[in-house]
Amino acid sequence: MKDFIGFRPKYSVLGSGSLPPVVRAMIYNAMTLREGGATEQSTSGVGPADGVGSGIIGYVVGFEDKDGFTYDQRTTGFAGASATYTENAQGDTHLSSTDNVTAASDNVVALMIPAFGVVCSGYLSATSVGGTTGSTTAGYYISIDTGAEEQLGETTASTTKEQFKLMPGVTGLSAIDPEHPDSVRRVMVLALETEQAFDSGSAS
Repeated sequence: MKDFIGFRPKYSVLGSGSLPPVVRAMIYNAMTLREGGATEQSTSGVGPADGVGSGIIGYVVGFEDKDGFTYDQRTTGFAGASATYTENAQGDTHLSSTDNVTAASDNVVALMIPAFGVVCSGYLSATSVGGTTGSTTAGYYISIDTGAEEQLGETTASTTKEQFKLMPGVTGLSAIDPEHPDSVRRVMVLALETEQAFDSGSAS
């Protein structure tokens, strides 16, 4: 798994604590998704969860064409007159075609770790030192950054319930990611507003 700039699934608070299996979800037409980004239901597929009211389905960890090939295996499966695939060391992005759901030649899917019960290392939209109170404090709440599905809105930190809860990190009180203790932007979060993900080439 790449070192995404966005959400990095770490463990589950359910069962054994291991991450749930990756699921495949059809990307809705003309949607741009990023590896490390959070997703939400969008009509007949998934799209970016880039609004504070979005229910989080999962976190993108890759893309596949209709035959199960990734972009590094076969680029032609990601074509389509209006589709664009962009490779990036911090997370590839895919703009799906305007008929990705219906065109037999397209049908590109997002590979996702379902969000329900999964704790992630999230990336704050701004440096937290001297910023919003609680944005790196376990027990506080925070939402997605509007318009950026791979980031948390640092200024949305609050004691009132939001999309995510900040979880213990380097200490029981600090949500800073213990794998990145010197970072002031990586925090541990659990999505509270979630939707169910289905491994069927689509989501609902």
